[in-house]
Amino acid sequence: NTRDILEGLRGELPGLRVLKTEINSGHGRAIRMGYESAIKEYVFQVDSDNQFDPGDFRKLYELRDDYDFIVGLRKTRCDPAHRLILSKTIRLAIFLIFGVWIKDANCPFRLIKRKVLIELLEPIDKDALAPNIMVSILAKKKGVRMTEVPVAHYGRKTGSVSIIKWKLIRFALGGLRQLVVFRKNLMLQGMQHEHKRKK
Repeated sequence: NTRDILEGLRGELPGLRVLKTEINSGHGRAIRMGYESAIKEYVFQVDSDNQFDPGDFRKLYELRDDYDFIVGLRKTRCDPAHRLILSKTIRLAIFLIFGVWIKDANCPFRLIKRKVLIELLEPIDKDALAPNIMVSILAKKKGVRMTEVPVAHYGRKTGSVSIIKWKLIRFALGGLRQLVVFRKNLMLQGMQHEHKRKK
C-alpha cells in the first residue's frame, strides 16, 4: 500500500515525512492534516491512485509566479458514469449556493501557496468531508489569484475505490449539507465583519 511504499523511500529521500493516523479518519481529514503539516512555500496535493500524469506538475509549477492557487482541470475524466454525474452536480450546486463557477473544484491535483492555503483553511470545519471543494470556493470568493490548468486523467488501474455507489451518494448528500452550512457561516461572518466595521 501507499504507506509501505513511502516508508521504503525514506532511506532515499531524507526529507520525506510520512504522516500517519491511528485509525482511518477519512479522506477529508487526511487532506487537511497534510495541508496543515506542510512547511514549504508551496503545497502540492495529488491522490495516489495513478490517475494523473506526474509530468503535468510542471504545468502548474511554471505558473506559480502568476497565481497563488493553481488547480488541475480534468478535461477528459476517466471515471465511472456515476462519478461524472456527481461532479457535474457539485459544479452546479457550487454555482447555485455560492454564485461562483469552478469547473473542477475537487480536483486532487493542485499547487497552492502555503500562506494562502492556511488562511483559506481557517474558516473550514475540521470535519469537512471535502475540504478541497471549500478551499476552492473560498479562493474564488476572496479573489485569490486562481486558475485551472488542463491535465491528463486516466482510469484507475491499481488499488480499489474505497466508497461504493450507495455510500458515495450518502457521502455526497452529507457534503451538500456541509456546503449549505458553510455558506450560512460565511454569511454570518460577513455580517459580523460589517457590523464591526461600522462601529
